[in-house]
Amino acid sequence: LEEDHNLVLAYNGQEALDRLAQTPVDLVVSDVMMPGIDGLELCRRIRADERLRHLPVILLTARGGTTQKVEGLDVGADDYIGKPFDPEELKARVRSLFELRRTTRALADKSTALEAALVQLHDEELKVIESEKLRTLGELAAGIFHELHNYMNIIANGAEPLREGIDDLATELDTRGVASAGLELDDLRQLAATVATAAASAKGVTTELKAYAYQDTSQQVADLNAVIRSTVSLFGKHRSVHLALSTEALPVEVVSTRLTQVFTNLIKNALEEIGEQGRVEIATRREGDRVVATVTDDGPGVPAGARGKLFEPFFTTKTKGQGLGLGLSLSRKVVNDFGGELRLDESYTGGARFVVSLPAHRG
Repeated sequence: LEEDHNLVLAYNGQEALDRLAQTPVDLVVSDVMMPGIDGLELCRRIRADERLRHLPVILLTARGGTTQKVEGLDVGADDYIGKPFDPEELKARVRSLFELRRTTRALADKSTALEAALVQLHDEELKVIESEKLRTLGELAAGIFHELHNYMNIIANGAEPLREGIDDLATELDTRGVASAGLELDDLRQLAATVATAAASAKGVTTELKAYAYQDTSQQVADLNAVIRSTVSLFGKHRSVHLALSTEALPVEVVSTRLTQVFTNLIKNALEEIGEQGRVEIATRREGDRVVATVTDDGPGVPAGARGKLFEPFFTTKTKGQGLGLGLSLSRKVVNDFGGELRLDESYTGGARFVVSLPAHRG
């Protein structure tokens, strides 16, 4: 064998194990009858070792009966040659095992490559399916945009005159020295302001639908903290919503109305999950060249079976009739359009935590 191969010699089973621990080899040829650890036990230990278990093993013995051969094969030997043997036969057996090992490795490599290709194909298939769903959604958005936007314009255009009318009424009453007759004018002013703000937000939704349908990508620099504060104000002084915003400005290049809708969806979903006694916290921070916002609630969390589909269009965990399952899919698309990422933090166990990560603007 030494004419064709580099040999590592050992004179008993223990020495062979020591050599195998120190020196990489491609094949083991061992006598069965050895002092201490014999060839059968050596083969058994090789097969039990994770690093060595794939090594081909040929056992040599003068005990050439069928029982001995079966015993050798049972402990994991790849071949069994009786003594005396023809050296050419041993060489042929070694060549055969090397060829078999090369073929096995090639098949394993091809199997690994095939598995990777199948995974990639599956991922691409999912992307095509999601793209088709989003295309359908875009067509739907384009169809309803004008009607919805017109209604929002009516509300928004009427809210400001309503507030002005309340101010005029208060002035007229003061001029005449007439009491407000129990009218809570400050509350009415606040209500009118809330209607105006909500109408502006709703117009932002229609703008979002238009941007989605027509792939509007016009962006401006905005402070992430300011966008979040503006979004939270739409929910009024909600006692369940708490802010833990970074003390530094976090500039991002976005379409503010679209990002507002993202946080509106996340906060609305969180409030629906916690009930009256729960807590929602929105926090921001800088991480290197990115800025991060988290929306965390202490509700029941997202069921494990729903996590893989959570961002698919038209998938929802809500009761039938309470939502179309578009909020999170649209929100992820918006964040992706800004070069960011929206994901569920699956390591969080105190409820649900959604993470929005965006590139920090360098200006």
